[in-house]
Amino acid sequence: MLENDFKDLLNKYKLPDDFLPAFKIILKEEREASKQNEHSLRDKKMGMKVNTENKMKDIWDAMMKTKNVDLYANLEKERAELNSEKLVLEDDLSNDAYTEQEYMELYEKTL
Repeated sequence: MLENDFKDLLNKYKLPDDFLPAFKIILKEEREASKQNEHSLRDKKMGMKVNTENKMKDIWDAMMKTKNVDLYANLEKERAELNSEKLVLEDDLSNDAYTEQEYMELYEKTL
């Protein structure tokens, strides 16, 4: 009984067939906009990663030059925090966005 009610509800709210091509165009346009945003965000994260690596190198250089134990410990702590940030950025950069095929599979499921 519940399954029939669900099917009736789906049929009631089904998009008209002539809307489907327009829906596909809209979805593709959204995909293109999404890809542009992903590239922009990826570039920003890549810059942040390089900046973090440069800071880590500078801190390492300072650690190698200092003879002050307390300063060394503080620099080591700061470098470890930066390394954690770098690992998060690397993880974010390694996660791929939806592929075109995944996007089209989503479109098919949506229909």
